[in-house]
Amino acid sequence: DPGALRRGSRRTRPVLAANLNRMLRSVGQLYAPVLRALTPVRTGRLRASTRFQVLGHGLDQRLEVRQGARTRGGSFYGHFVRGGTRPHLIVPVRASTLAFEGGGRTVFARRVRHPGTRPNPYHVRAWRQVRGAVDGLVRQTGHRIMAELTRR
Repeated sequence: DPGALRRGSRRTRPVLAANLNRMLRSVGQLYAPVLRALTPVRTGRLRASTRFQVLGHGLDQRLEVRQGARTRGGSFYGHFVRGGTRPHLIVPVRASTLAFEGGGRTVFARRVRHPGTRPNPYHVRAWRQVRGAVDGLVRQTGHRIMAELTRR
């Protein structure tokens, strides 16, 4: 009933905002654990850094899922895992030589030619796993909003 929606217009924005917030939190609770489970593990820091939060307020809310793991130098590196890297040169930043394990021994070098890494779009696989449930949440939220706004 369009008239019922107009009569509830004073309540419309708060009802929409509250339901949007609830839905975004539910999506985060669905997606973040799946993303965490599919994150490749080398040190475990990237997986352990998986968090979500709802940013903004009112009707300007959005869900942000992030993996905040950083290198020792302070750079975020999750996007390099997800998107891969081209071959590149690695040079020391805070020392005169690099040190790393290679062939069971410690190797020292002034520079290293890294061959690059293949992309690992695990975040896309995670989204594909939860997409159906998220669609259900969106439908459920729409029904809840309509029920709240058309209630007299």
